Amino acid sequence: MHKIILTLFIFLTPVFSDAKTRDMRELANYIKHTISINKSYPQQAFESNITGESHAIFVVNKHGHLKDLQVTSTNDFFTNASITSIRKSFPIAIPKNLKNQFPKSFVLTIRYRLQDK
Repeated sequence: MHKIILTLFIFLTPVFSDAKTRDMRELANYIKHTISINKSYPQQAFESNITGESHAIFVVNKHGHLKDLQVTSTNDFFTNASITSIRKSFPIAIPKNLKNQFPKSFVLTIRYRLQDK
């Protein structure tokens, strides 16, 4: 029996002033959490014990909508799964104090790992 281990990393650029950096980190954590809730391990990859990684670059506009999603992966199974989980995660609510910082680019890495119980 396998336990599904998925690791998500979100990196933001550029750096903001202290207060906005904290708020942007909170928003990034919210995006990470939302994508994590919507993620799934591709069934065919799971059955074949395939692990891999996806890299995504996307833009979020000031209304919280996803734009310009680009995903590359070690395997097409993971590309499709990543696109689905990211698309399901939007739109999001952008806090008023951050709206002038958008549109904003995000870089996301999703690692797909299986671990024996």
